[in-house]
Amino acid sequence: MMDIDYFKTFNDTLGHLAGDRLLKELANILTLAVRDEDMVARYGGDEFVVILKDTHVARSHDVAERIRVNIANHPFEGRECLPCGRVTVSMGVAVFPVHGQTVEEIIRSADNALYKAKKSSRNKIEFSQSSPLVS
Repeated sequence: MMDIDYFKTFNDTLGHLAGDRLLKELANILTLAVRDEDMVARYGGDEFVVILKDTHVARSHDVAERIRVNIANHPFEGRECLPCGRVTVSMGVAVFPVHGQTVEEIIRSADNALYKAKKSSRNKIEFSQSSPLVS
């Protein structure tokens, strides 16, 4: 799971049409960064989910890091209005069956890791560390 850092600032400064363009451009970057059998979807306002089929923990980290760098280096129009002058994302990664046995457990694990990434520094990847069975 990933969340665009400071997306509200971007929208408030440049307007929702600019925000919509950023979302479409970011979705394109995500789609180009994964294989045809993988899935990219918008999960919420400024959240996306990437589902990598048959991918182990180390490979998922490589893909997440490539996505993070591609987004941070992309020349999004209006990026100068953001605190660091570029668009960045925070990511939470959970891997089946390591971090959960059900879709709900995987989502909860990825969401918890995403929250940790946002809280600690942003523009960061966090892997799920806790047991998916602990609430």
